[in-house]
Amino acid sequence: LSVNSTGAITDTGKITVAGTSRFTTTGSNQAITLDSTLNSFNSTVSLNTLGTGNATLTGNSEFTLGASKIDGNLLASAGGNNSLNVSGTLETQGNATLQADNNIIFTADGNITATSGNIILTADNDSDNNGSGGSIIMDPETTFNAGTNTLTLSADEDITLGLITTSNSSTSSITLTSTNGGVRDGDTNSEDIKTSGRLVADLATGFGTTDNAIETNLVSVDIDNSTSGDINIFEIDQIDIFKINH
Repeated sequence: LSVNSTGAITDTGKITVAGTSRFTTTGSNQAITLDSTLNSFNSTVSLNTLGTGNATLTGNSEFTLGASKIDGNLLASAGGNNSLNVSGTLETQGNATLQADNNIIFTADGNITATSGNIILTADNDSDNNGSGGSIIMDPETTFNAGTNTLTLSADEDITLGLITTSNSSTSSITLTSTNGGVRDGDTNSEDIKTSGRLVADLATGFGTTDNAIETNLVSVDIDNSTSGDINIFEIDQIDIFKINH
């Protein structure tokens, strides 16, 4: 399915597609809004807008976002206790917000670049917080780049990292929250977190492991780990410990 429009693209009924889908607004500042809970996309969905056009893709089934270029904000949300997959690079001029009631999973080609907005990911978006509610899984080749803005990643289970990076210098430039899990390294020898500001992490079961520390290049850290596991940091430069509670 390929839909191109000089105006906005919306849905008022039900869209069911077995193959790939591509929705594009060719007019400046025209939005894509596909928010019916009845929609079902069984293969990759790509969204593209121009100017300040936003894109919204929500539904109560699992779907996969492919390569997309959004000149405004992106909101993608999988409800119904389902997962959201990303198999291509998502480029936004505004915020990139991804939500899933279950997991958010990235392949090696799944990346996020937010030029002038924040990156916000929420697994377990239905907040059941039962220890198996949802995780964020980045492939080791996956990169989240927020430019000069912030990254916020939240999950019930583990957050597994590729590379997350920002030049933001604030005291909350990167925030990682796991209600019942921890932060894990998806590889063994590459940088995982890079920021010109502070990393804030609120976790339950550790930050890295004894065998596989989280490789960082940051200014300062604020880590609370409430239940079990270790805190293992490998900083490539210098680091200020604002707080570690373990």
